[in-house]
Amino acid sequence: METFARSEYIASNTRRLGSLAMLFGIGVVLSGCGVQEPLSSDGRSTVEPRFLLLVDRDGFCPAGGGADVTFRIDPAAPEPVSAVRDDGRIMHVRWPVGFYGGTALDPVVLDAAGQIVARDGERLIRPPNGAFSDLHGHSACFGGDTLWIQDQKIE
Repeated sequence: METFARSEYIASNTRRLGSLAMLFGIGVVLSGCGVQEPLSSDGRSTVEPRFLLLVDRDGFCPAGGGADVTFRIDPAAPEPVSAVRDDGRIMHVRWPVGFYGGTALDPVVLDAAGQIVARDGERLIRPPNGAFSDLHGHSACFGGDTLWIQDQKIE
């Protein structure tokens, strides 16, 4: 009789442990379903989307020198970041892989480390010796109607 009671006790505990393990597993799965983004009172997302950049996948750099330019960042534009030369000509800007655009509320360009490298209205000044312009530790290369930003400083 005592053996029967002990085996019933073990079976009962085994079922409880199985149920607890299953509940724990369900909890883990549900908690990993993703982070819910905040919603406004009307149910729309409050997370601001980032704008896209033109990317230079080759690391192309035609030449240093170039011209003094002012960055224009308009997240709603078809090409959100451009550079305007002092003579008024507009240049395309190509960024290294890993750089990313900010948001409409914070129109900046960030490097792969998350450091801001360009703001709307920021000036990039050509060095007098014809060397590569320096944009917060990233060299700028000029060619035709395009400005290529590098992922490093070229000496």
